[in-house]
Amino acid sequence: MASEITLFEDANKEFLTCSICKDIFKHPKQLKCMHNFCQDCLQPLMNEATSCKIKCPLCREEVELMGDTVAELQDNLFLSNLCELFLVANLNTVDVLCSFCSEVLTEGNSSRCIDCSDNLCDKCAKAHTLTRVTRNHQVILMSELKTDTLVRKSREGNAKIPCQKHSNNHLEYFCQTCQVPVCLGCTVVDHNQRDHCLINLQDGPTKEKFKEEITEQLNKLEEIIPSFEKNIDIANKRMPHLLVSVLLIKIF
Repeated sequence: MASEITLFEDANKEFLTCSICKDIFKHPKQLKCMHNFCQDCLQPLMNEATSCKIKCPLCREEVELMGDTVAELQDNLFLSNLCELFLVANLNTVDVLCSFCSEVLTEGNSSRCIDCSDNLCDKCAKAHTLTRVTRNHQVILMSELKTDTLVRKSREGNAKIPCQKHSNNHLEYFCQTCQVPVCLGCTVVDHNQRDHCLINLQDGPTKEKFKEEITEQLNKLEEIIPSFEKNIDIANKRMPHLLVSVLLIKIF
């Protein structure tokens, strides 16, 4: 874990910043055009739309939604994890604010809710564990995130992920028809078993199947990483020449 933190200490903050709110991504959603935005930043676009469609704020490509919320858009978990690592690694060098009271956090007074991705001061962290909706959430000290605590808790498989549409429920099923995880409430309202193919995520064989699929995807990613690193190196070497060309164009 320590090596992972070191790796991302020099991450480009712009890559981890939502182009709408200009802050580090929170619940990043990926559109089909591959652009990413915070879930809360996309919702106003849905509120302004006349149909269940929104346009990407960057490229204007149209995206059709399944309902009246952007919560069902694809989560970018990889980007979410990068943001988490960046915040932990740079807690004392960038202003990280409490998601509720906006107090500036330091290593001595900061926690993070793993379930809802909120950054919390000591006072708000205590309140977060007492409310009916969030009392079962995993609130972890930022200092623990710098160790293997988060990885270990994730591997224990005991963490329950809340449904973003029905906050009192946890994700228990996977809708193969829509390719999204859903809770019991979703199976009644939007993903009923008569029209959708549902899988129980608590089923042992199902868990193993998903693990195998994830492992396969990770192996594929590891195979293409050297190619990406090579292309990044080439791009970095060409950057000075491109900047000179841009300056010449502006001059003449």
